[in-house]
Amino acid sequence: MVKSIYEIITYAGKLRKTEERIAYLREHNSAPLKNIVIATTDKNKIKFLLPAEAPPYTPSVHNENHGLLYREARKLKYFVEGWAPPGLKQVKREQVFIEMLESIHRDDAKILLQMITQKPFKGFTPEVILAAFDYTLTEKSA
Repeated sequence: MVKSIYEIITYAGKLRKTEERIAYLREHNSAPLKNIVIATTDKNKIKFLLPAEAPPYTPSVHNENHGLLYREARKLKYFVEGWAPPGLKQVKREQVFIEMLESIHRDDAKILLQMITQKPFKGFTPEVILAAFDYTLTEKSA
């Protein structure tokens, strides 16, 4: 069974050694995982077009949607400044986000909520992100 993005991030955060964390993330690397980690961590480059607080939604009670976030991650562009299609109304953007939260596994929904607040995941330092995903976090411009 494929590990969910929540499982990968949580397990990686529990690894004590940086080298182990990097190796584990490389082993499970995927475009959705990389995009979510970068969007969560790069506050200077990624700006969300969503309220930072969690919207009212009903968490999924189904376990068969395990791993669905891999497919649903293609919708992340709707929530990021500069990536969202022009003319997309805010109400529609928030509706798509709520539908996404309700359709994916409840644990993966927690990852998306943490992503929009841009609170980095435990153990995901700039060094880990560079080594695991070949991505350098942008520094705050003066």
